Amino acid sequence: AHEHMQIYAYVSIGDSILKLALVYVLQYIDYDKLWMYGFMMMLVSVFIFISNWAYCRIYFTESRLQLIWDNKLFKKLLSFSGWNTFGSLSNSLNGQGVNILINIFFNSSYNGARAIAYQVRMAVNSFAANFLTAVRPQIFKSYAEGNFEYMNKLIYSSSKFSNYLLLPIILPLLFNTEYMLTLWLGNADRDMITFTQLVLIGIPVNTCFPTLANASQATGKIKNYQLIASLPFLLIPISTYILFKLGFNVEWAFIMAIFWDIIGLFLRLGTLKKDINFPFTGYIKRVLIPIIASTAVTILLTYPITHITLSGYKYLILSTICIITIFFISVWFIGLENYEKSLIKSYIKKIRRK
Repeated sequence: AHEHMQIYAYVSIGDSILKLALVYVLQYIDYDKLWMYGFMMMLVSVFIFISNWAYCRIYFTESRLQLIWDNKLFKKLLSFSGWNTFGSLSNSLNGQGVNILINIFFNSSYNGARAIAYQVRMAVNSFAANFLTAVRPQIFKSYAEGNFEYMNKLIYSSSKFSNYLLLPIILPLLFNTEYMLTLWLGNADRDMITFTQLVLIGIPVNTCFPTLANASQATGKIKNYQLIASLPFLLIPISTYILFKLGFNVEWAFIMAIFWDIIGLFLRLGTLKKDINFPFTGYIKRVLIPIIASTAVTILLTYPITHITLSGYKYLILSTICIITIFFISVWFIGLENYEKSLIKSYIKKIRRK
């Protein structure tokens, strides 16, 4: 909330380094490695929590424990946390429900392939996570000040830029899924490759959700938003069950997730329009269309390289360079508004001066 993002970055980097270090240390431990891994991961989490708590206590005067009793405040907090918990539970029911269905209708090997695909998704999403965290306080502040025009601009730009950060990673992975999984795991079967590609295709839609959720949370009245946002999560396992019962193959679990995520995006926009008069059509014109157009141009122009006879790391390097170059050119000319270009230019000038 104080936007001390430098400290946030230091703590995040420390968290990553500690987790990497503990995995390295495991090879020198003779005791049960799985148990030790879990225990040391817990210690890292506790250390990071204490670091955050200590910093806030030292530098922010409001970060002090104080016993109070305020029924109205408690009701507001319980309502807010309760509906957030409901949203989280529906998301968990979606993930675990689909796992159970795959296990019932097929076999556990597909669950393993799905777990690998979602690990790739988590790794890719981490590139935009800190960026979205930095935007969140500004959305809250602009809403509190009644500056809705600036808040809408923040939502537009953060939705676009988070996708523009991820797509240069997603697109090369889509072109090189088999090679990258084989490089990582030593072997990659057809199902693992297909699942990973379908999960990667669904990431851009999911990347739009956090900023819309922030806009809802800024109001403090999140009941309608959470109910609507949770509905697609609950419908994914239901529709997947129906398709599996009708004899459809396992890939349809991922296709249903993409389908309901797209429906969920429009439902979220509709709810925000009703709750805070958020511009529904403005978001489509200024966020979704530029993202789709930039991505489509990149795929069309880089498609010819799929016919090149190169393979392995040579094709990975070539395709990545081509995709990233074409993508950023298409984003500059198609995906950005004038004020966003000005922001980027001013930021580059600052870096040069430093």
